[in-house]
Amino acid sequence: MQVLQVEQKNSAGFDIFRAYNLAISRITNHTCSLKPDASILIELYCAEKQGKVLTVSTVGLTVGVPQATALRYLKLLEERGWITRSRHRSDQRVVYVRIAPMVYNAFDSIFDNQAFTASASYTPAL
Repeated sequence: MQVLQVEQKNSAGFDIFRAYNLAISRITNHTCSLKPDASILIELYCAEKQGKVLTVSTVGLTVGVPQATALRYLKLLEERGWITRSRHRSDQRVVYVRIAPMVYNAFDSIFDNQAFTASASYTPAL
């Protein structure tokens, strides 16, 4: 298992969000921002897509929120069944976080959808 190195604001999740935000801003002339729970899910999806895993400690850093905020949202996401946590085999202090398969599949269907790709490259007629 490969642990994802923290690259704040340069991760695949932020690339997806930037593409989404660009599409929204081109269509509506407004920008948007994500709640921490949505940002966490996108980061976990991208990590899983790359065959990597995030630790609880790196989630807040990756998403750009304080550790207390990340922990609060991780708890909520786990209660909903949207993420899972597991401990490292030899170092019980390390806790891995993964996106649940049903959520991963939902993201796959959204991001692999041709409509999403078309929206991200949409340029309104002037």
